[in-house]
Amino acid sequence: MLKDFRNKNLKRYYRSASLPSLENIPIAKRELLQRDQYDTINLVQTSRGCPYKCHFCSVSSLYGKGVRVRPVVEVITEIETLAGDDILFVDDNLVGKKAYANELLNRLAPLKKKWIGQAAVTVVNQKEVLKLLQKSGCAGLFVGFETNSSAKLNEVGKFQNINSDYFLAVQKLHEHGIAILGSFIVGFDSDEQACFEGLLEFVVKSKIDVVDVTVLTPYPGTILYERMKAQKRLIDDHWWLKYDASDVVFKPKRMTRAELYQGRVWVLKELYKLSPLLKRWLGGISRRSFFGNYISLIANFGFRKNANALPLDSCDRPKENYDVIIPKGMERPFS
Repeated sequence: MLKDFRNKNLKRYYRSASLPSLENIPIAKRELLQRDQYDTINLVQTSRGCPYKCHFCSVSSLYGKGVRVRPVVEVITEIETLAGDDILFVDDNLVGKKAYANELLNRLAPLKKKWIGQAAVTVVNQKEVLKLLQKSGCAGLFVGFETNSSAKLNEVGKFQNINSDYFLAVQKLHEHGIAILGSFIVGFDSDEQACFEGLLEFVVKSKIDVVDVTVLTPYPGTILYERMKAQKRLIDDHWWLKYDASDVVFKPKRMTRAELYQGRVWVLKELYKLSPLLKRWLGGISRRSFFGNYISLIANFGFRKNANALPLDSCDRPKENYDVIIPKGMERPFS
C-alpha cells in the first residue's frame, strides 16, 4: 500500500487472505504522547477477538472468529517498559482463552501492577482464574451483563450469560477485590417503557460499582444489523454517517424512538444523582483496593458528567444537517 501511495496508484481496497499474526508487534512509542493529556497512556493489548458472537457486537466482524493472542513474553516485555504501576488492558475479553490467561496472569503477578480490563461474566465460574486476577493486581473489570432477562439474552445471541446468577457473580468478583463496571442495554424487542424502572431497581440491588446503559445499536457487519435491515427497521442503512451510538437508529417494537432515547437518559440521570453515586461508592469502599476505590470514584463522576450532559429531548434528527455523498464502491463498507 505504501509503495502504491508513493507511486500515486492507490487501490480502493487492500484485502489480506488471512488475519495477521500478533507476534512481534512493535511496542508503541509512548514518548510521543503528552502524558498530561490522558488519564493513562499505559494501554496494552494481549489479544484480538472474542470466543463469543453476540448479535450486536462488531468484535467478531472486525477481528474474525475466535481469539488470537500475543506471545506472553512479548506482552510482559512491553509492560516492563511502562512508567508507573497502572495498566489498562484493552482486550475485549482478557480471559477469552483460559490457558493463555493463566500464563499471562502468573507472569504479571510479580510485577506488582494495578490494572483494569474486560471479561465475560462467565469468568466467575473459573476459581483458579479468579484467584489469579486478584493475585496479579486486577482492580476492576468491565463486564457486559446487558440484561437480566434470559429471553432478551437469547434474542441477541448472548447465550453465555444465560443461566448466570448476576447477583452471585457480582458477589464473587467483589470477594476478590475487583470493582465492576457493568454494561446494560435497552431497546430489546420485548422492552416496554416499564423496563427502565426495572433496570434501575436491578442495578441498584446488584451493588455494581459503576454502571453504563446504552441503546441497542445495529453496527454494520453484525447479525443485528443484517436482521434489522432485512426487517426494514433501520432509519438509514448507513446511519453511522449521520448519527452516533447515543441515538436510536432503528424502529423499536414496543415504544417510540423518542421513548427509548428518553428512557435511557432517565436511567442514567437517576443512577448518577449525587446521593446514589456516593452511596454506591461508599458501600464498596472496604472491599476495594486503594487503586480500585480511586478508579471507581473517577469513573462514577465521569459517567455523572456524561449523564448530566445528555439532552432529555429525543435525537430524531442527525447531529449534522447535511447531505452525505457515499463514494462509489463504498455502499457496503463491511462485507
